[in-house]
Amino acid sequence: MPIAKRFDFFEVFIDDKFLHYICEMTDKYYKENHKTHRKRRSHHKKWVKPDINQIKCYFGILLYMGIIQKLTISHYWSNSSLFGSESIKEVMSEDVWKQIHSSLHFVDESKDKDEKDPIYKIRPLVTHIINTSQKNYSPKQYLIIDESMIRFSGRSKLKVYMRLKPIKYGFKVYILCESSSGYMLNWLLYDSNKRTLLDVIENLIVPQPQCLLHILADAQVGLMRDE
Repeated sequence: MPIAKRFDFFEVFIDDKFLHYICEMTDKYYKENHKTHRKRRSHHKKWVKPDINQIKCYFGILLYMGIIQKLTISHYWSNSSLFGSESIKEVMSEDVWKQIHSSLHFVDESKDKDEKDPIYKIRPLVTHIINTSQKNYSPKQYLIIDESMIRFSGRSKLKVYMRLKPIKYGFKVYILCESSSGYMLNWLLYDSNKRTLLDVIENLIVPQPQCLLHILADAQVGLMRDE
């Protein structure tokens, strides 16, 4: 897929309005916690509120890092022809990228902190993508509910081990997809709370008044247990 087309696809789900919101939340968090993030280096760049283009560059570099992996983040900005990435260095400096990375926020913790929600820090992002997914596509009659894994190797109380899955360590989610295309309409994070199949369906179902939906579910989803 051409780069321009990929970018258009990204903007369908993450529009400029939401990117502006990220800029505001990131700037607010940095200013409220700047002493924590201030590094003892004379050449450390002074904080400047990121704009939409910088946030786009930040996410672009982050996605690039997921595809082209190096030993450390600093290697992407290395002057070595073996380790450095000229395309990244031309887009954003290492200091600016690390500043945004250390302060990136999707929520105003002084107002919207919710200890009961294990992913409250990214809840606005999750909600925005789910709402956009449902707004931009009307599914056909048959939907399916199944388990899926999001690969994660770091530390988190939400990380699980699934012996029979291709991705064995990560976050387990229950997903609602159109059976014919695999288009995902909704998802629910597994958070160790026991749920019945009916609970999952009620949380995932997307109202579609124009048609009668048929919900199919993997039998193992009803057990709600780690394998």
